Amino acid sequence: MKSPLVTIIIPTYMRPDMFLEALESAANQTYTNVEIIVSDDSLDTVTEDLVRVWCSHRPYVKLVYHRNVPALGAAENFAQSLRYARGKYVNLLMDDDRLSPPMVERMAALMETDPSINFVTSCRAWIDEKGDRGGLLPGLEMAVTCDAILDGVEIGDLCLARCMNLIGEPSTVLFRRGSLSEPFGHMAGRQYGCNVDMATWLQLASSARIGFLRDVLSETRMHASQQSQSLEMRILGVTDWLHQVRNGPSFGFLAELKTREAALRGAVANAEIVIQDAIGQGVAENDPHSPRGRLMRDLVQELDLVS
Repeated sequence: MKSPLVTIIIPTYMRPDMFLEALESAANQTYTNVEIIVSDDSLDTVTEDLVRVWCSHRPYVKLVYHRNVPALGAAENFAQSLRYARGKYVNLLMDDDRLSPPMVERMAALMETDPSINFVTSCRAWIDEKGDRGGLLPGLEMAVTCDAILDGVEIGDLCLARCMNLIGEPSTVLFRRGSLSEPFGHMAGRQYGCNVDMATWLQLASSARIGFLRDVLSETRMHASQQSQSLEMRILGVTDWLHQVRNGPSFGFLAELKTREAALRGAVANAEIVIQDAIGQGVAENDPHSPRGRLMRDLVQELDLVS
């Protein structure tokens, strides 16, 4: 029986050197029935030229390249990329991350044995700007001691109660494309601004089981050009977290009072820290003309809804 098609999507923007490492890791998978989709939001043709030369030396690789003119922005680039995907299973590989060669093979094999599994994740390590590996990033290995098939709601509760994404970044996960009930990065009808991965992991975990492999099967890069620690992204992140805690019960999460209270305490505490930092930087929620002010207003409104 032929192995099902797997789609590896690489949304990219102005990082040709790191992108090339990501692309090589996708092409070097031990699983052979893979298509690679590159959705390029870059403002120049450097990545496009790189892909053209790269493909000329690898005619055996199934690669589809799309150049977005004008650029779509991160959220729409994700969404459009998924519309191009044909695979039964999908990995969203960030253009600065890398996959280990056996990742797709091992994850697809696990899902093929059990149709109740909506996605598989694994341990992952961080790499620096040069690509040198550091240690493990905190994940499910903190609570799970071996390869396992886990109850999705229990894992969602664990993440929400600890206010941590223990499942991993988009690059870490292989998911069943047909199981998405909302677009990637959406939960309860809301498009997330920061926690796009958790929005989808919770959506998928709410109705099925998940697989976990304790081997390190992906690498997440930490580097100076990332925006995840900017004040804007921190505001978006805590707003997203409050929203997912507030809406968690409608997806079957946080049914136990103790777990729900822990999730609320953590989400509110993190939001209050970010609000104080924003105020310290002169951000006012009542300034309708300031992008930061609008973000603060949304955060305070979300905080009021969970109070």
